[in-house]
Amino acid sequence: MNNEKDNFHNKNHAADNEKKFISLIDSKFSNVLMGKKTFKNKIAGVKISVDNSILYQDKTLLIEIDSGNMAKLLVGQYCLLSQMIDSSKYHFIVIHFYKDYNTERTKKNLDYISKKLNLHLPYSIFHINEISSHISKLKNKNGLVKFLKG
Repeated sequence: MNNEKDNFHNKNHAADNEKKFISLIDSKFSNVLMGKKTFKNKIAGVKISVDNSILYQDKTLLIEIDSGNMAKLLVGQYCLLSQMIDSSKYHFIVIHFYKDYNTERTKKNLDYISKKLNLHLPYSIFHINEISSHISKLKNKNGLVKFLKG
C-alpha cells in the first residue's frame, strides 16, 4: 500500500513540476511550448513520449521534466528516442527538479551511452534553478532556444 501511495505522490509531484515549468516559460514567452509529443513504432509496438516541446526553425526541442532521481530512466528514454526519430531534426532536453540534483550525473550517463551506441541525438541537461535564474536575461524565443541547446 505504501508503494501505491508513493507512486501516486510521485505522479502528482511530476505533474506539478510540469505545470511549474510551463508557467515559468509562459510567464516570459507566450505560445512557445507546443506540448507533449509521442513517438510510436507500430511494428515493434513501442511508444515513448516527452513532457513538452518547442518547435524552432527546422528543429524540435524535446523536453523531459525529471521530478525524481531518474538518470537511468532518462538514458533509456534517450536510447528509444534515438532509434525512433531522425536525430538531425531534434534536440533532447532534460530538466531536473530533484532538490540538489547534480546534473553531471545525467550528462555522464548520456555521454557514455551516446558514445558506446554511436547515437547522434543532441542533448542538454539543466536543473530548474539554472533555468529560473537565466530566464529573465533572455530576450526572445531565439535566446531561449540557444540557451536550452547549450
